[in-house]
Amino acid sequence: FAHVIDLTHTLDEDTPYIPVPGITFPFKKSQIATIAKNGVSAYRWEIHEHLGTQIDAPTHFFERGRSLELLPADSLVVPLVVIDVSARAESNPDASVTVADIEAWEHRHGRIVEHAAVMMTSGWDSRIKDAKAFVNADASGMHFPGFSTEAVTFLARAREVSGIGVDT
Repeated sequence: FAHVIDLTHTLDEDTPYIPVPGITFPFKKSQIATIAKNGVSAYRWEIHEHLGTQIDAPTHFFERGRSLELLPADSLVVPLVVIDVSARAESNPDASVTVADIEAWEHRHGRIVEHAAVMMTSGWDSRIKDAKAFVNADASGMHFPGFSTEAVTFLARAREVSGIGVDT
């Protein structure tokens, strides 16, 4: 690898999560062994799989989708495209990657290759330590940047990408 960037965030009790009653809950870590007492340090984690920096397997959204352990490892190392919508997201929390954004990226960099991963950067990750600001909910629902339905359809059908990702 010529250029590697760690896009993960440290998982802790302040990690934001989308509250879904009876389904999601905050991350909890409690120490169950110490070096002084047990010769090893160990923790018990309470977590649900949609928390923190993670990958959603196709089975999360499609009845017959593959679970993560069935995805070939080499399918997870792919060319990367990053589309920046941070300027729009600054003033509009519902900003989304559009087909026009994709076409503008391609105009500058060339056509997206098949099996690439297309990631959105919106600057939203700067809110990671403020759960209320990260979830950004009001009476009408949650507000944070993402991909438009048209953009996802275009990427899947016209560019045959391997996946998409967001910093939200």
